[in-house]
Amino acid sequence: MCKDSNKKFSTNVNFCDGAQSKGLNVRFTKSCDNDCLFCIDKLGAKDLGEKSTSEMVESTLKSGRKEILILGGEPMLRLQRVKDYIVGIRKHVEKIYITTSLPWNMQQDVELTSEVMELIDCLNVSLQSTDNQENNKALRASNKYDRIEFLQTLIQKYPNKIRINLNLISGFIDTADKLREALGFLNKIGCTDVKIVEMQDATPFYVSFEKIMNVKFPSAYSYGCHQDISAHFPLKGTKVLLKRSCFVMSEKVKAKPIDLFKVLLKFFKRVKVENPIVYENACVYNGWL
Repeated sequence: MCKDSNKKFSTNVNFCDGAQSKGLNVRFTKSCDNDCLFCIDKLGAKDLGEKSTSEMVESTLKSGRKEILILGGEPMLRLQRVKDYIVGIRKHVEKIYITTSLPWNMQQDVELTSEVMELIDCLNVSLQSTDNQENNKALRASNKYDRIEFLQTLIQKYPNKIRINLNLISGFIDTADKLREALGFLNKIGCTDVKIVEMQDATPFYVSFEKIMNVKFPSAYSYGCHQDISAHFPLKGTKVLLKRSCFVMSEKVKAKPIDLFKVLLKFFKRVKVENPIVYENACVYNGWL
């Protein structure tokens, strides 16, 4: 099961602080079959050129990191390459996660998809709506097959390996009623793990969880952007987490005095954050390009 934990005030509480020292992000490919207006990778580096699977494996193992998050672009467009890469690292790491929007080829090649699922610890599925047409509209999907139906089949087969990243997006899930309805649907189809996500670097689409739910939480920047909020949604068998954006990641979030204090602390402590990223060219960079 994917896990997150709550934190107290710290200069080392979030991933961007370097808190998750075991973690390694791997941008497996820049390619994607969708064209989301809110895609954070649109602001990232252009396609750097895909190197061989063996080179990707070598760079990953040299990093020494034990928890690997494979993302893109859309990594599952490269199903066989993803499987070969995972086989190469599986014995040397502790956890392997993949983030995906369930591209059409996963449904077309169920056998290969199953082989990948057997090898990983968690598949993070990004959803903008539990209504298929609305989800495809948000994705501006090139292939409008029924991802929700396919998701149900995956959950039935791998109930403890699926986490839903339920994105709060203006025009889609942007009210308390819509959020509760989506969570109720996911609970009904057997989803055991949901992470509600506020948008980053996508100001026009940002929706505040606190605002739509009329609640107040400590600063995400200073106290941790991940927290368990299952108590707000008493759904039997479903854990609900929240990933909030801070003032660094969204113009609509204002810095609090405690945040400015943390900024000063980090400056005077000269905190050096190690955030290694392996790109599709098999090179390792400290931070996103």
